[in-house]
Amino acid sequence: MQIWIHDKDMRKVCVLNNNVPGMLPYSNSQWHTYLEYSTSTFDFTIPKIVNGKMHEDEAYINDQMYVSFFYDNTYHVFYVSQLVENDTSFQVTCNNTTLELALEQAGAFKSDDAARATGASALTIIRVQVLGNVLGPIFVFSTGLISVCMILASGLSFLGLGVRPPEPEWGLMLNTLRTAIYTQPWVAALPGLMIFITSISFNILADRLRAAMAIKE
Repeated sequence: MQIWIHDKDMRKVCVLNNNVPGMLPYSNSQWHTYLEYSTSTFDFTIPKIVNGKMHEDEAYINDQMYVSFFYDNTYHVFYVSQLVENDTSFQVTCNNTTLELALEQAGAFKSDDAARATGASALTIIRVQVLGNVLGPIFVFSTGLISVCMILASGLSFLGLGVRPPEPEWGLMLNTLRTAIYTQPWVAALPGLMIFITSISFNILADRLRAAMAIKE
């Protein structure tokens, strides 16, 4: 297989070929594909010395170069992620540029400028950029406030500052049943127990939503 070396402007500057005498060869080539990420890596070694002397094309080997080859009716282009040089060779590790393209497409709306650059309309920017970023935190915050509002309403009703009979309300029930706490404590404790269970449930729900949406405080 023939490997092309490109400069940082993607111009072909030299070629690696093990079958043509005088050309810069390569060895220890390993190509690893990762289907779940739609990408691959390519590792190989380029010797500096060919036929007993330093090869002139070794000047083109650097960490800003690109690597390409034709395989299975497809051109594959890689950028250099790591280049280890010693006195006799280069150890090159490359990543497929397909991964970079996938990341660009996945993060196309990460910023307003990027969204405008892709031709997104104002409505799309509002829906993706604004609503997509604020609805999650608002929903989580609102869920957490339900338990706080419920405790406050129950406290006001218990003090006689909330709803009036015959409206059913747990704080009002606590106030009405407080005289029975010494004779039937389990009956008087039921409204308080329901307030506790419900408030804890909404707090747990808010924590789970915060974790699921990866919202940082």
